Amino acid sequence: MFNRFGASGTIHIMPDGSIDPPSALDYSDMMFTRSINGGNAWSMPIRLNDDVTSNDQFFPAIVVDPVGRIKVAWYDRRLDLGNRYIDVFLVKSSDGGSSFRPNVRVTDVSFDPVNPFYGDFAFIGDYIDIDASTERTYPIWTDRRNGNNDIYVDGPPREHDLSVSLEAPTRN
Repeated sequence: MFNRFGASGTIHIMPDGSIDPPSALDYSDMMFTRSINGGNAWSMPIRLNDDVTSNDQFFPAIVVDPVGRIKVAWYDRRLDLGNRYIDVFLVKSSDGGSSFRPNVRVTDVSFDPVNPFYGDFAFIGDYIDIDASTERTYPIWTDRRNGNNDIYVDGPPREHDLSVSLEAPTRN
């Protein structure tokens, strides 16, 4: 399991790999749970992927940034009706994991995990991670868009509020 510690006594957990949801129509989902008392009690799991498909989501990576926001990235097949091509999606929580924003697609191209030389799935492993500063989120993943395993780092556009302040010079 991937886990990260947030505020004092808080533990955030994402299972390492996929979780079979209660519905037989869905293959796997990203589930999040937390403990705010050092692991003595746990919240009900929250489904993080907001797709309406039954496609796979797998290999989560989780981070708590320096100001306590939780960010999670994972491999996701929601955009392919055949449940083969993979993207990376990201979600954020600003309230300690009580709720999460809508999912954001990080990759700009879906990639095929099949090895064209052998006709089988190439080993991409669970090589996905995420890091964050107070201003940026950095998902890191293995991607086969060029036919071999390459490492990518990216993130959605910087979130900020623009403000401009002008002061006229004074003369003495």
